[in-house]
Amino acid sequence: MRARLIVPVPFSIRSHLRIVARAPQARRIRLNEVPWRLQYLNDDESELDRQDDKVRVRAAFRVEVAVLAITSETWDAIHSLDPDYKTPLWFDLLYDAEAMVSADPEPAIVLAATSMEVFANWVLNELAKVSAVPETLWKWINEREPHDRQPDLAEQFDVLLKMLCGHSLKENPVLWEKLMNLRTARNRFVHEGKAAVGGAPVTREAAASLLGNARDVVSAIRVWLPEAIRWPEFDFKTRIDTRMRMPGAAAPARPP
Repeated sequence: MRARLIVPVPFSIRSHLRIVARAPQARRIRLNEVPWRLQYLNDDESELDRQDDKVRVRAAFRVEVAVLAITSETWDAIHSLDPDYKTPLWFDLLYDAEAMVSADPEPAIVLAATSMEVFANWVLNELAKVSAVPETLWKWINEREPHDRQPDLAEQFDVLLKMLCGHSLKENPVLWEKLMNLRTARNRFVHEGKAAVGGAPVTREAAASLLGNARDVVSAIRVWLPEAIRWPEFDFKTRIDTRMRMPGAAAPARPP
């Protein structure tokens, strides 16, 4: 019974600290994500005597390493871009979502879904600039009041995209479903407090997959765009080998 009390206590402290100190950096604690150590002691807090058939300490730790390899090819590609080039806002939002999905999957879903809305607006506006659609008509389509009369995400990636570039995301049913699942997960979290798709809660792994789906949508639409509108895209593959010696493990044999 006491072991179950370990989890709620730090949650409560974190929640109270956040509101009292106005501290957004006091993030939610998950025991499977932080190192912890539980040691059993005598009543006077002295250490227990060693007994081979008894457990005196329980502990766990989790290591997550992200490696960014900057090769000569990567460096050259960086300098191939115009010094004044800035990544589009939707790109930064999507990559920010990917950076936080491991720690905060549900907020990451919200940010990724927002990136898709910003992406749709950006792509359609860029296409409209080089199309035969009158500017006044385009403005009327997108700025009607009340707000719910304006095109939603599905209409943007279907009807409007096809009108401006000849393709609808519905041409790829798999990608269309992926986009709708991301939108559904975001809406469920925003309105009900829990991200879910098809009645199933979105796990951390599922959230990461949804963000990968957003990348797939972006890549597919990029192919349909005129060259002048396409953003730069690079694909470098680098292999990194690492070795880690775990506590208690025998040291690997040295090569002759």
